[in-house]
Amino acid sequence: MRVAIDPNRCQLHGDCVVSLPEVFEMKPDSPATTVKLPEPPEALREALRAAVRNCPAGAIRLHD
Repeated sequence: MRVAIDPNRCQLHGDCVVSLPEVFEMKPDSPATTVKLPEPPEALREALRAAVRNCPAGAIRLHD
């Protein structure tokens, strides 16, 4: 499983960072949220699906 952020869609709402700080982070010099753990463990699958659903901009992608 891989997770990615579409930088063209990300609006820096930060919901993903709040829910999964071990996977996502906001850097002051970045125009989009960054993925710090692009291949998260399977145990985080449900939380990642929730992050995808809850992203207001629809910027998070989960690939199997």
